Amino acid sequence: MATIREAFGLFSSIASPDFLAGMECEIEGLTAINNGTLQSLGWSVTEDGSLRNNGQEFISVPSSLEELVEKFKGLHTVSIKTSGEAFSERTSIHVHVNCLDLELSRVKNIMLWYALFEPYFFSLVKPERVNNIFCVQLSQTVLPDSYKQPLKSLVHKWSKYTALNLLPLAELGTIEFRHMHGTNDPVAVEQWLRTIKNLWEFGQKVQITRNLLIKPEEVKKAFNYIFEDVPAYQDADDFVGFNTQNSIIDVKLGVMLYRDWE
Repeated sequence: MATIREAFGLFSSIASPDFLAGMECEIEGLTAINNGTLQSLGWSVTEDGSLRNNGQEFISVPSSLEELVEKFKGLHTVSIKTSGEAFSERTSIHVHVNCLDLELSRVKNIMLWYALFEPYFFSLVKPERVNNIFCVQLSQTVLPDSYKQPLKSLVHKWSKYTALNLLPLAELGTIEFRHMHGTNDPVAVEQWLRTIKNLWEFGQKVQITRNLLIKPEEVKKAFNYIFEDVPAYQDADDFVGFNTQNSIIDVKLGVMLYRDWE
């Protein structure tokens, strides 16, 4: 099966079998930017018309998880200064995960595992992100009706402002996670990145099928793998309860005709 790079005709020097991600951090209340330090850490800065109070968006180069966490720390400790409220409800952090050399079926599998556990991804960010029009839950759109379609067809009908955004696959070869609220907390950001990485890994290892979804012990294994770095979930017994009743139905219907793993 074709990779994302092949399917969308993308030309990129990025080639790695390991997890690589880039980050877009929106910050308001900026009073100073050390451009030399910013560039040395692998960040660029751009205007963002949706931000206020001298707000800017900072974009990292693709990096490993560990490198990205260190870049995030450096951004907030030595590269910028802020005053007042730096992280209003207008600010957020977007994470782009490299999928260039993954087969389309693997990327679709990652998307379906995400859709199953979407409520738990939202539980890791501030409550106001749940109803944010720039970070819409898949379960609040018509997209679940299309889950059974091939990935390339899905990408062409996707919406930019969904929390999990597939549109960048066609231009950058990435999937975008738009959930995270604006913050300078490296602990929260690292937990978020590790959870995304776990999803990326698991989606390549375990195919989501209708038969698997009717086995609670298998779904629990998936949940434990993806959220193993979330302390609050380590002893959670009600791992697929009320919060996932609708999403598990959506995904079950979406995989009824799902035959493109091979």
